[in-house]
Amino acid sequence: MTAMSTSAYTALMSSKRKRDEANGFIMNGNGHAPMETDTNENKKSRIEYVETVPSKVVHIRNMPDDATEHEIALLGIPFGLLENMVLSKKANQALLEMQCLESAIMMVSYYREYQVTLRGRTLVMQYSKHQHLELHSENTSIGNAIQNANCIVQQDLSGANSGMPTTVLRVVVDNIMGQQINHTILHKIFYRYGKILRIVTYLKNNQYHGLVEFGNHIHAFVAMLHLNGQNIYTGCCSLRVQFSKNRGPLEVRQESEKCRDYLNNPLTEEELLSLRRPTAGGGHHNNNPGHNSSNFQNSVVPNMTHQGIHLPVGMIAPPNANNMGINELTAQLAALAQQSGLALTPAAAAATASFMALTSQTSGPGTQSMSGTPNLSAILA
Repeated sequence: MTAMSTSAYTALMSSKRKRDEANGFIMNGNGHAPMETDTNENKKSRIEYVETVPSKVVHIRNMPDDATEHEIALLGIPFGLLENMVLSKKANQALLEMQCLESAIMMVSYYREYQVTLRGRTLVMQYSKHQHLELHSENTSIGNAIQNANCIVQQDLSGANSGMPTTVLRVVVDNIMGQQINHTILHKIFYRYGKILRIVTYLKNNQYHGLVEFGNHIHAFVAMLHLNGQNIYTGCCSLRVQFSKNRGPLEVRQESEKCRDYLNNPLTEEELLSLRRPTAGGGHHNNNPGHNSSNFQNSVVPNMTHQGIHLPVGMIAPPNANNMGINELTAQLAALAQQSGLALTPAAAAATASFMALTSQTSGPGTQSMSGTPNLSAILA
């Protein structure tokens, strides 16, 4: 098997950049992975996969400049134990070695179907031509990241190692501030991580709960890691996500806004279009690695999203609480909700407006507080 050191990998990346430039490729200003030069006929960047023999080492390209070891390690947690890692921030690339080949195969297959975006950059994953990594680095961050990731894997949260994997996630929505939560909203949040079979929502102790059943336990695991602790809207509707004791299949006796069997009642063409329809203002995305392009504030993987809907930024500008009264702010919130296809009651709009006005008053001079601003287009576009 071919071994590879950190210095050899850095040299390889430098040599690869020179070959790419010689073959008519260009590097962007941040030194990201090469993409073909745009022409008038083709303005869309193309992500190209180089087919190689399956390997325990996964090659990750097109990472943001500030990607961390823990973010890279987290990508592998749902698929098995990690062995080693090489991170080249200058080349915006990494090599992640799994302990077994099957884990690497599942990882590459999943992320090719459900592409992941880290701070505006779609990560490209493929097998490395190297079957093994030898790390000779004094960087303790790599060792810590791998150790922490493997601790999570060994907890067997999904039950896969015991032979009884669960595909059902239990979701609790805290601090709803008058917002309405139904199966449609949960579907729009969770579907980008995998195929959803059924969703059931219910009230318990005046708190919204939901059960989301995926078709695969790995899909559920990825969704849990990425969404636990996130907010549906900035400042409210925070999610607590964990595996449910209910292993499914969920029982949907009569469909309503509270529950749906997506297996027996698939999404209509119109519903599919609504999931992919861009919000007003066009389909522009902020690719600035330093800009938080999601309204999620407490992400385990900051600003990491999946293909289906990349969380758009600034499509519908949220109202500025500093420049208007409560009544005007309430009206704009209601209009924003309607434009985003979300039912927002007058009472909820008024409560949210009051909260926004309060937070805008408490922010210091010269600052703009985004706390409590319901960036509806960001996640429910």
